[in-house]
Amino acid sequence: MKFSKKNSIFKNLNYDLRQNTSLFLMLGIPLVILIVFSYIPLYGLQIAFKDYHILQNIWEADWVGLKYFKSFLEYYDFGKLLKNTILLNLYDLVLTPIPVVFALCINYCPIKKVKNIVQTVSIVPHFISLVVVCGLVTRFLSVDGIINEFSSLLGNDATNYLTKGELFRSIYVWSGAWQNAGYSAIIYISALSEVSVSQHEAAEMDGASIFQKIRYIDLPNILPIFAVNFVFKCGAMFSNNYEKVLLLQNNFNLQYSEVISTYTYEIAFKGIMPQYSLAMAIGIMSSIVNFMMLMIVKKITRKWERICE
Repeated sequence: MKFSKKNSIFKNLNYDLRQNTSLFLMLGIPLVILIVFSYIPLYGLQIAFKDYHILQNIWEADWVGLKYFKSFLEYYDFGKLLKNTILLNLYDLVLTPIPVVFALCINYCPIKKVKNIVQTVSIVPHFISLVVVCGLVTRFLSVDGIINEFSSLLGNDATNYLTKGELFRSIYVWSGAWQNAGYSAIIYISALSEVSVSQHEAAEMDGASIFQKIRYIDLPNILPIFAVNFVFKCGAMFSNNYEKVLLLQNNFNLQYSEVISTYTYEIAFKGIMPQYSLAMAIGIMSSIVNFMMLMIVKKITRKWERICE
């Protein structure tokens, strides 16, 4: 009986392969990429537990256990790195509703041409290279930048805002919001377009205002999507876009801009003696904490959704 079941499964699989050969070939491409770039590199995770150097084979390195994990936790600037990383991500988390607000504004715009133009223009910054965006931010905030040009008209002295460490988080987060708000709003605009027109018509007949329609009709429909995005953001609480941080970083704002990901990059690639084992240990620790945060926030979100129901 078991043999006949297995035989029928193989027959069905063989039939599917013959009937949908092109689809299986298309599936094979991302599958190969996933294996090569996501699973095979897992072999290298062991260097976090070894005293590894670039000139030796991974198998030849001596096991040192949790030495590098302890080394990072005992690092004299660990508190600063942790604080900067968390504060930067919390600040970014606070601005998560911006794409929702933007999508609602687009959805209720009465002029269709204006709606299309604004939506198209808002998406463009997302496709600009991060290097170009950081270059623009640096230029605008420099001593002779456009911000200081306007500031000088009010009688204020010119200043390089990127040298003000306390402003770094605001510059980093708000420039990211400008770059990605339009693109992130697409999914909410799509969700709002699926809302039944009859619900809005019934609300209007009952005398509901725009804010009441948003609160009782639109928000409940986009809340699940927002919850998923929020959970994923919380799951990256101990990670940052280190490329952008490095591009905006300088010696004057280092006290506020040095985060775990930039420190990992520096010890792995910028030092005279690259510390790959320590960098890998930090990466593993960050991934574990991110995963834990993801699961905790996911459970909280599910309980909250049940309460709301």
